[in-house]
Amino acid sequence: MFRDASIFTEDGYFGLDLVQGENEFAVRNLLGEYRSFLVHDGSTRHTLRFPPFEGWSREYFDELLTFASTGTVGRWPNGAEIPVWVESPREDPLITDKGLQKAYEALEIWEAVLGGEVRFRETTNKKLAEEQGLVLYFATRAEVQEQSSVTTAIGVCSRSWYPSEGRIVAGQVFVDHAYQDSLSRWLHEIGHCIGLGHSPDEGDVMHPILWERDGNLTEKEKNMARLLYTIPMGTQGFRTSKNALQSLPVIPNGVVVDIIVAEAGM
Repeated sequence: MFRDASIFTEDGYFGLDLVQGENEFAVRNLLGEYRSFLVHDGSTRHTLRFPPFEGWSREYFDELLTFASTGTVGRWPNGAEIPVWVESPREDPLITDKGLQKAYEALEIWEAVLGGEVRFRETTNKKLAEEQGLVLYFATRAEVQEQSSVTTAIGVCSRSWYPSEGRIVAGQVFVDHAYQDSLSRWLHEIGHCIGLGHSPDEGDVMHPILWERDGNLTEKEKNMARLLYTIPMGTQGFRTSKNALQSLPVIPNGVVVDIIVAEAGM
């Protein structure tokens, strides 16, 4: 029986070369469990290839996880305790209770998705959050557009990062008052601030155009975020390196648990 050591990655897929003879195998990943049986004559190479999860593709990886300017991923370090300062009605009387609720809910969702790889810690120290964490602002349309190159923007995330390390060090989110009660808008902008780009899929919260005010993350987005916080900071995307994920071990967090191959009768 071979477990883990015989698994390789190829173009971002997990693969396994079968041995000669009768092979019984089980694959457990986020798609569920798949069992089958295959006889290999040994005369040629026979490889099983499995996507890490549903919706995976090299193109999707590049669009959602890599920075266009560098072709590499950027994120917070694993285990980061990120101080978060949230603007309150004391600073801005246009902030509503529902708006605050949605902002906090988005933070909770992202923290749960990442399984504790990063944790958001609210602080009253705005300067600390500006320099080493996240600042969430409720803003006028004009204030949002001052921060964005898009004239129709209703939300924006401004990230500070070290491209050579692929490490995010701070971020600021601005959301238009008129959309402060939109969960999907807060998820989208905070998603940018933890390292995600725009998705090409219209059904995703990270798509540039949001159709639902209270849309939630798709399973595909969640899995890509988990993948982002599994691979090393600064990992190259497929646009810049054909071998972008060649060196990955079996990814934890349930992306691929293991591939087991056993000769029949063992």
